Amino acid sequence: MTMIGNVRRMFDRQNRSAREIARFASLSRNTIGKYLNMDVQEELRYRQRFQP
Repeated sequence: MTMIGNVRRMFDRQNRSAREIARFASLSRNTIGKYLNMDVQEELRYRQRFQP
């Protein structure tokens, strides 16, 4: 989830293109596009399993 946040931050605040972000993050442009098109309102939180 942190990678998605980093990608969105670079795109929105730093005005970087998807190609620049892909090169910087070592991800494909398709993955960057998927991250930018996601409809994520808040970060996902995973439940902790309690062990007795």
